[in-house]
Amino acid sequence: MLAILSGCSGNSLTNVQRAAQISQQHALSFAGEWSEPVRGVRCRIRLSSDHVRETEALRSALELWNDSQSAVELNNTAASKFARCTVWAMESEMFFSESLDLQDVPEKPVRLAPGEHFLIGPALLRITPAVAPRIGLQKLTASTLFRTDRLVAPPAMISVSPAQWGATTNGLRLCIGVDSSVIHVSDSFSLYLYIHNTTNNRVTLLSPDWSKPQIRSEDDLITLTLTARRGMGGLGVSPRMIQRRKLLPGKLFDQTGSYRLRVILEAPPFSDLPGGVWTGSAVSNELTLQVESGEKTPFSPDLPSTRPIAAK
Repeated sequence: MLAILSGCSGNSLTNVQRAAQISQQHALSFAGEWSEPVRGVRCRIRLSSDHVRETEALRSALELWNDSQSAVELNNTAASKFARCTVWAMESEMFFSESLDLQDVPEKPVRLAPGEHFLIGPALLRITPAVAPRIGLQKLTASTLFRTDRLVAPPAMISVSPAQWGATTNGLRLCIGVDSSVIHVSDSFSLYLYIHNTTNNRVTLLSPDWSKPQIRSEDDLITLTLTARRGMGGLGVSPRMIQRRKLLPGKLFDQTGSYRLRVILEAPPFSDLPGGVWTGSAVSNELTLQVESGEKTPFSPDLPSTRPIAAK
């Protein structure tokens, strides 16, 4: 989503687009430092928080500001193409335009009047759990294409809490994460499964039916079991690398309360398996979810006063 933050003259958004964009905009109240101007335009990083836990999504946007005395056309191509030139990066992990919500992107070029601000975002930056513990604050950068120039925001320093991995089984270990540890009874939600090959050899997983895990409930513990099937193809995991799968378990809860959630990946030792095919039973970490009644609280359309982010 792209959102005009102030002023209305000179931009290319219709009132309907602007209202739709602002109504969906999260309160990105943490702001980084402004860049030096490029052709009169500055940029900075905006965030929902300066702290994130691995496997969770950090909500961010790149804010542009026309600091010149004349109107500026940010790009002479469609704004949707302009947005797709925006890149975020945290250490060795990069986030491209697929992280952006492009539902309400205008099709016309974007123009800013003097003093006008413009958001590229929000972008959901899902932080992959690190193989080794992260040390200190992590540097987040963002940039976009401004005509033929690259507009680069000063980096912001983010505190990242480590995720927990399950025990290693025959060289594989699992980690799961969700967007939020608080969900509502009526909500469906996405679950992210990270598969880490801890060995120096490529490993192949016989694919389970990712869309239909076996669900078992024991008191407050919910277990989703994915069982590999012969003849369904395989998922290759390179040495020391992490693969991510998005699972859609649907509505798991019909009562409020605190629950624990885990995933088990099972691969029976079928006969005549080729070399490099993984077998075993790997158990993920346990997530604690708080299930509440009611519906999600809508986000305020107004952006509050910003709070500074540590800069490097």
